[in-house]
Amino acid sequence: MQDNAITLEPQREVPLYVAVSDYVRHFYRLAQIDQRSCLGFLMTLYRKRLTSSFYAIKSSLQRRLDYLLTQRGSVLSDDDLFLDHSPSDYHYCIIIWSRYTTELLKVADALRLTR
Repeated sequence: MQDNAITLEPQREVPLYVAVSDYVRHFYRLAQIDQRSCLGFLMTLYRKRLTSSFYAIKSSLQRRLDYLLTQRGSVLSDDDLFLDHSPSDYHYCIIIWSRYTTELLKVADALRLTR
């Protein structure tokens, strides 16, 4: 087996590669901390899609963005909204919401670079 290096277009491909790699690295790390192996698997698929084609990664990112925008309720469940309002509950909600907004922004930014 031999690795073959490819040259990326500096104006278009490099920024997209950096954005997707940053997104994958950030959320793969969180998936490992939370022991969510399915999310970790999903993140590795984004890397494969990135090396496949612009169309492939654009489609994947668009689907993820659509999901994040339409499934917002899955970020904070009904149970989360009826916590006992202790400081730790607020802290938990802030962490979850922060992860959601960070992912939303990272996906939207990477998707913007596919255009």
